[in-house]
Amino acid sequence: MMAGILVLLALVVGTVGLSSLVASNLLGSREQGSSSEARSAAEAGIDEIIATWNQPQNRKLLVSGQAMNTWAGSTTTLQSPCVTTDGTATRPGGTGQPTTQAKSFGDGEFRDVENPTKVNTGTRQFALVRVVYSAGPAGNTNRRAISVASTKTGGVTTVGPSFTGNFSDLINLDDPDGTGAALPGSNGGFITVEVQGRVMRGGTPVATATVTREFEVLPKCCGASFGSNAAANLGSDKRACGVEFGLITGINGGTHFSYWANDRFTTVNKANQVVNITSMIGIVNKGETTFDRANWRVSPNSKSVNSTTLGTPSDASWWANINCAQCGSASDKLGRSISGIPIIPGTIALPTIGSETTAGNYYYTWSANGWAAATIASNYNIPNNALTNTSTTTATVAANVFNPNPLMRLQSTGTTWRFTFRTNTPTTPTAVDRPRVEVCTLATCTSTSWENVSDDRIADNFDAGTYSGNSGNTNVTPATAQWLHPATSTVLGPWVEVDPVGPSQDTTAGKVRIVTTTAFGASSNALRIGDGTKTTNNAMSVSRGINLSGFETSGPRLKFQAIATGFDSTPVPETITVQASSNGTTWANIGTITTASANTARTYVTSPIPSANVGANTRIRFINTTDLDAGDTVTIDNIQLAPRGGVNSFCEYTTTSPQTVLPGFHCIGTIFDLDSGGSVRMDTTGGPISFYYSQTGDIRGSTFADPLMSADNNATIQHFRCTTLSDNCTTPIPDSDPYSDVGVPDRLNFFGRDNGSLTGTPGQQFITIGAAGSVTGKISRAWFYFPWGNLRLISEGCSTGVDPPGFATDPNNWSINGRIWVSSFRPCGAFHFRIPPSSSVGLSAAFSTGFNPDYVQWTGVDWVARAVSSSRNYDD
Repeated sequence: MMAGILVLLALVVGTVGLSSLVASNLLGSREQGSSSEARSAAEAGIDEIIATWNQPQNRKLLVSGQAMNTWAGSTTTLQSPCVTTDGTATRPGGTGQPTTQAKSFGDGEFRDVENPTKVNTGTRQFALVRVVYSAGPAGNTNRRAISVASTKTGGVTTVGPSFTGNFSDLINLDDPDGTGAALPGSNGGFITVEVQGRVMRGGTPVATATVTREFEVLPKCCGASFGSNAAANLGSDKRACGVEFGLITGINGGTHFSYWANDRFTTVNKANQVVNITSMIGIVNKGETTFDRANWRVSPNSKSVNSTTLGTPSDASWWANINCAQCGSASDKLGRSISGIPIIPGTIALPTIGSETTAGNYYYTWSANGWAAATIASNYNIPNNALTNTSTTTATVAANVFNPNPLMRLQSTGTTWRFTFRTNTPTTPTAVDRPRVEVCTLATCTSTSWENVSDDRIADNFDAGTYSGNSGNTNVTPATAQWLHPATSTVLGPWVEVDPVGPSQDTTAGKVRIVTTTAFGASSNALRIGDGTKTTNNAMSVSRGINLSGFETSGPRLKFQAIATGFDSTPVPETITVQASSNGTTWANIGTITTASANTARTYVTSPIPSANVGANTRIRFINTTDLDAGDTVTIDNIQLAPRGGVNSFCEYTTTSPQTVLPGFHCIGTIFDLDSGGSVRMDTTGGPISFYYSQTGDIRGSTFADPLMSADNNATIQHFRCTTLSDNCTTPIPDSDPYSDVGVPDRLNFFGRDNGSLTGTPGQQFITIGAAGSVTGKISRAWFYFPWGNLRLISEGCSTGVDPPGFATDPNNWSINGRIWVSSFRPCGAFHFRIPPSSSVGLSAAFSTGFNPDYVQWTGVDWVARAVSSSRNYDD
């Protein structure tokens, strides 16, 4: 019996043990499954996070270097740098900001694997615990030299060399000035994500696991796949991306030469961040695929630092023996890049200059009877440039009056002389207060310092062959201003002659008549006083009435051209006197034509007409106030009077150009001679302004010795705009201010000829601009369009190895800011060139052939995480 009981107890105990063992094994198996499931959740979480961050608008999170707990409130620091070339926001219809979901991973909350938008729900969950960004300094082969780590509860921890700035700059397409050719993709990086997964049962975690995985992060051009810019190691996409249309060289077979390539090219992206230019365009002849020195696309010269010639590109040593330390990378020396920025060969055709009203053209058609049109004729059609701006007046023009010579040269010296151009568009224009361009030559301008250089005019060029001619503007203001009959003062009237021998008012006979002459250029009609026979004083005159009511009483001056033939000082100096009167009875002298100008065509500017004689019936008169000997005559042409005294006007105003949404001012291009320092200030508060050097016969600036524009000795050409009109506006236009689209005139433009083979005209127009890199703002917010121009930029005198203060560290310490489309481009020295964004709306209208199909129509650099390089799993 006892034995049986013992056996029974043994069986019971064995059964209980077996049951416990089975239960234990089942529990262990269940726990092991949960742990595996937790690891699976972590793996799935990593895949979800990287897949989300790889989406175009979220890719800045792959390289942000920002603390996880700041992502939710971050704006510009996480904004994508990708911008379409049509100028729209990053990614069509977007803002460039990461999605809420992409940023939410930084809060460290557990999310449902099946639906990551849900927090703390589901049976399988994951949470981002830690992220590590790794890269290296530009050009460093160790792409883990610098690591920045952040956890869900803490800030960032940096390991390795200290780094300031945007971490994304370490993972980019730029190949800095180093030893190799420009190869995009050389500066990659890594991102390591640590994710915790867990399994929930009845609201309680039953298993957790943490997985750490590292991904390679590679830069790529926005809108392109791997391999863009011919980086074969990253894939097969060969399209050029990030092409910069703000700087185009090599137009019309020109050259690009950067002898000492220690320069810098930047732009400001949509996030208002200063970034390096990715590439620029060098136009090549049809069929060519290179833009390099060996193929004569660049013409260097071992002595070209101070050379005034381009040299002969057939001398191969000029490009093969460039070995100085400041010459840049191997690619720089070959001419394929500038400071590591690839020069992308392009075959685009720039537009042909035509009418301003045609989209994409950069030539202005002057008004039929506008002052500027007459200025062009008088400047360029006088044989041997005989015409000068010498004035033989009875009074000296006020010191602040802008009074250019026929070459229209602005000379500025240190702080002694400076010029300010101002566009003035009244809020409510009136007959007198019209939109205009004004010039002040004082260091500090006042309301009385401004000279109007865009006046309408009352004029007569005698081309009609009658005494009733009127060649002034059709929009002369006030509307009643016109030539009047001296007797009636109510209707358009003729010149009235006093002729001692000829029939009254006969334009073809007598001592006063209209003749045909070439004295002032092309054959045209002019007024002549004297017939070659002796005439006693005050015997001949010609006068005309002008309605000047509403004009400024302190300013109107008469301007005309004249040539005195046979004048001498024997027995007394012969004189023709210019007079003004308010009633035709009492006359005031305002100028004289004397022996000083005998036999030479000259331009005369009279003294201001006395205020007492400025009114509704002002008269002007030319009269011989001395005897004229036999053979003495005076021929007069191009008589004009500016209502507000702007007798040197060379600008015009239109309501819609150069920008379609703003009024525009157009000026004949002046010579900017700033070799001795000084300042030219451009205030475009009143609207855009364009300077034209595109006149067919304009042969100025044909050598480096006398260029169209030169700025040296810290001279500046600055661009300002204020909220309201100011006498001394000093508000720079910020980089954030929108530029016009590429190919569309902007607020400040300089337009050159589009023809280099004009008869008697040198092929190129030269511009030399010197700048000190330590002085900000040499030339700002300007567009230089010189398809037959040679632009030479000299920084710090091209001194060897100069590193101006802040050159590499201060993003706003630029030397020149604007767009440049030129034939030949020659930067020298430490130049920081700020180029505006190349929004390309309507670019197909600007270029004859539109976009090159090999261009990716995005700007900027983004990134992609790919290829797991290592992975480590462990249980919590």
